Amino acid sequence: MKETINFLETPGWRYIVVRGRLWRKPNPFLPEEDRKRLVSEPMSARPAVKDSARDELRLRAALALGERGPVWWPDGALDLDRRWRRRRLTSNSMPP
Repeated sequence: MKETINFLETPGWRYIVVRGRLWRKPNPFLPEEDRKRLVSEPMSARPAVKDSARDELRLRAALALGERGPVWWPDGALDLDRRWRRRRLTSNSMPP
């Protein structure tokens, strides 16, 4: 049976919170066919592919989706990377 994962969206719609961890959302401005392709390629990597090659494919997809690398939002707001979150977030605060 597949586990259902509940998540919260932050008020600025840039992040989701899953099991207490903050994750950057994919770029919502990507065309749907590009998003589907970028998501399916790493998932369909054959088990015979070496882990390092599969990891590289996942990283390239995350960069293209906007989940990693330069921020996709145009307003200049900072990305709440892990180091920033550790220093700044408290249990009572929500990021943009």
